Amino acid sequence: MKAVSLLAAIELGKRSLRQAAPLNLKEDSAVEKLISAYLKNEPMPQYHLVLLNNRSELLATSELETEIGKLPDLKTIMKLSLEAGAAEIVLCRNDIQLPSRFCNQEQAFIIQLDAAASMLKIKMRGLLVINANKDK
Repeated sequence: MKAVSLLAAIELGKRSLRQAAPLNLKEDSAVEKLISAYLKNEPMPQYHLVLLNNRSELLATSELETEIGKLPDLKTIMKLSLEAGAAEIVLCRNDIQLPSRFCNQEQAFIIQLDAAASMLKIKMRGLLVINANKDK
C-alpha cells in the first residue's frame, strides 16, 4: 500500500511540474485575439511582432516602437526573430486610416520583411491589421 501511495505522490509531483499547454496561434483570429488587448485607441500606427515556433505556438510578442510617420526597423525585427528562435512571424498593426503614401511604403516594407525572413528560413505570415475596438 505504501508503494502505491508513493507512486501516486511521484506522479502527482510530475504533473504539477509540467508547464501549461503552449498558446497555439495557427489561425489569424487567435493572433488577433491575443494582440488586440495590447492595442491602444490612438490615431497613429502601432506595430506588434508575434514570434512563433515551428508548431505555431507562441514564443514571444514585442511592441515595435516607431516614430510618427516611420515604419518599424527591419533589422530589429530580424534580430528579435533570430534571438527567439522563431520559425514563423506575424507583424500586426492597429486598424487606422493611413495616408496612401504611407500605405505604399508599408506594402514595400512588408515585401522586404518577407524577403529577409525567407533568407533566414523564417515563415512570414504577413501583416495582420487588427481592429482594437472590435472586442471592447
